[in-house]
Amino acid sequence: MLAMMDHSINATVKFEANMVTKEHGRIVETPNEARSAEPGPSMAALLAISTIAAIFTLAIIWFVFFRI
Repeated sequence: MLAMMDHSINATVKFEANMVTKEHGRIVETPNEARSAEPGPSMAALLAISTIAAIFTLAIIWFVFFRI
């Protein structure tokens, strides 16, 4: 009976398709698997908007302080 309890506590289920493991009800991935996601279009939009905002801010600062 003790062996059954020990097995149920430390149970690890492996899914063969993705090499993902599930421990104690949580999905566990290796660092390489966790970093392999694509940033997607939201990251490109964030980069574009922040770059435009930085250029706009610098242009305002230049017009206010450095215009001759």
